[in-house]
Amino acid sequence: MAFGLLSAVGDALFAKKFHPSYVLTDEFMQNGFLYRVLWIIMSGYAMRFKYYVGFYMSQGAVDATGLSWSGYVDGKPVFDSVLACDRYVELSDTTRKALEVNNKDFLLIENLTS
Repeated sequence: MAFGLLSAVGDALFAKKFHPSYVLTDEFMQNGFLYRVLWIIMSGYAMRFKYYVGFYMSQGAVDATGLSWSGYVDGKPVFDSVLACDRYVELSDTTRKALEVNNKDFLLIENLTS
């Protein structure tokens, strides 16, 4: 839930500053190549914040209903049987790790149905 609120703050702060329509202006094209590449990368991060708000808030709702309950591990409750978004997807250092983090639900569903 805290990550959802943090993402909402990030969206409020960066969404207008890094709006994609700026790319189509002549002012943007007058900047150097490195500036343009870095700006587009930051715009991508800023655009993802609004999706993370939805993912994390829906994950909070799923956890609150108990649908993601999977039991206890070392005496601590674990809520990971259903994941809307793993917060570590942005911290992956390789594409393979990012895909593994992103596809946890698909693999869980595949294992349950086979």
